[in-house]
Amino acid sequence: MGTLRPFPHSADSIEAGGAYVRRAFDFGDRQLKNGDKLTMEELASIPEANLQALVNTKVLQLWPKGPTEIFIPERFLVATEDGKFLVVDGQRVTKKPVSKRHALNLMKG
Repeated sequence: MGTLRPFPHSADSIEAGGAYVRRAFDFGDRQLKNGDKLTMEELASIPEANLQALVNTKVLQLWPKGPTEIFIPERFLVATEDGKFLVVDGQRVTKKPVSKRHALNLMKG
């Protein structure tokens, strides 16, 4: 189980996997209380300025998205020396192409 990140200075709902409610407030027709959780979809429904205010006043504590929500599984075709190919089912590590030097550093782990 991961640990909670400290309250961020700003809210970025794109990176949030959800949020814990730390102080009671009205959310639409629901009354949320300490300990309730909001999903990514529920966070996305909150206007950005309101979400920012809820995080800054420590009403909500965001948690980051999990690996399955960040990484997109893909299949890669890898050529071998004998003219045959391997098919690798995995996840892309970088969102955009990077330099060969940076890629080799990432491959080291």
